[in-house]
Amino acid sequence: MGRRLRDLGLVPELMVASPAVRAATTADLIAEGLGMDAGAIRLDPRLYDADLPTLYYIVHGLEDRWSHVAIVAHNPTLHWFAIDLTGTSIDRFRTCTVAHIDLDAAHWDEVVSGTGTLRHLLWPRDTSG
Repeated sequence: MGRRLRDLGLVPELMVASPAVRAATTADLIAEGLGMDAGAIRLDPRLYDADLPTLYYIVHGLEDRWSHVAIVAHNPTLHWFAIDLTGTSIDRFRTCTVAHIDLDAAHWDEVVSGTGTLRHLLWPRDTSG
């Protein structure tokens, strides 16, 4: 998946990931495929059991120096988050699905429901990175 994202020019500056083994491993594999430094991954334990308000809280706490951020966490919350951000009906959100969302916000703390536009929804062909 990382290589596919790189080929599309979708390279985040930062990944915020759940510390759960599967999510952290996924973040590492994607970062490797993107050619990112492992230091660009932040593990955030709040993502392990996050609900929508917690995801927004995490996003609101991002530093404005980051303009492209990936969140690697768990379903069904990420699925709901993508729907809430974009107002788009998304029927399937399988493991390792990537939703590329452009945000209509100048600062992370301005991100609210409906401020996103879904640009890409990618499903993995495989999960090898």
